[in-house]
Amino acid sequence: MEAFDCFLISDWANLERRYNQITSLAPHSDFYWDNGSWHLGNNASSSYLDNKRLSPMERREGFRKYIQKGRSFLEKGISANPDSWYLQSLLGNMYSDTYRQPDFEKAAEAYRKARELGAPPLTARKEFYALVRVPSKSREALELGRELFKDPRNRTPSLVSNIFVLENRLKVPEKDRVPFRELFPTDEIARDLMSSHLANSLKYPVDGLREALEALPPAKTDD
Repeated sequence: MEAFDCFLISDWANLERRYNQITSLAPHSDFYWDNGSWHLGNNASSSYLDNKRLSPMERREGFRKYIQKGRSFLEKGISANPDSWYLQSLLGNMYSDTYRQPDFEKAAEAYRKARELGAPPLTARKEFYALVRVPSKSREALELGRELFKDPRNRTPSLVSNIFVLENRLKVPEKDRVPFRELFPTDEIARDLMSSHLANSLKYPVDGLREALEALPPAKTDD
């Protein structure tokens, strides 16, 4: 309760102190590591960024500081619970948050470890989405994306579009690509997915998408 009271009044220093005490008493409870890292990395960082009583520099510094505090707190939890796929997955979520100084390479690594520890299948897609946004990992991302694509349940718009983009980025020969019509069964689907992907705000690459979109036949009209 004391930790929650600290949250209600935005007393972040004491909230951190209370969660350190809680986790020292219950170091093997994912729940407390989850809650503490969320309060520090999300709530406290946002509170600093939105605090108009602080100078712009103080707001930015507080924002960055508490993002790192949230990550560090969660990493302590992982050290205490090395077999927890859940905490590894949470760390991947924190590092892949596009609004909080993302580090997609670290996110992918956390998701990979979570998968090795038995995380749900969705975690593989999260790893793929993180790898896509690391230019030096494009080939690794494409290999994982192609493996995921084999299961129709994984064929989300983002996975399909990113496979196409990666093949463009890596200049994969046509004969070695996933067939265009397997990715985009119709021109209408291709147009919708490519247009949405071009407008994405998640830092996904868009190599070759605009050219491919322009090369599609004009959309049919009702006239």
